[in-house]
Amino acid sequence: MIRLQVCLECQQRQYPLRDLCRACLSDKLALMDDAGDGRLLARTVLHRSSEAEWQQALPLALGTVDLTSGAHLICFLAADVQPGEPVRVKAGPDPLGRQSLTAHRI
Repeated sequence: MIRLQVCLECQQRQYPLRDLCRACLSDKLALMDDAGDGRLLARTVLHRSSEAEWQQALPLALGTVDLTSGAHLICFLAADVQPGEPVRVKAGPDPLGRQSLTAHRI
């Protein structure tokens, strides 16, 4: 389960958090639970980073997920998730222990 911002005017879900709805520009926004189910659209693997703290976590898989609720996310990927596969995005620690989103194969 993840939390996404939803527009109370048009019901559009969005990520990351914004001050206005990206669809209708309303400022009536709230956080709502989302199952996090979707499909992996694209995948890439980082082998180098300009950030010294990330060197220990490389290689690192990242991807774009199209959630069934309508939002698109860029998040970390669990091992062997390929484009086109159904995934579930979960909140949890990233490779450095900070809170982040990771897509897992369903």
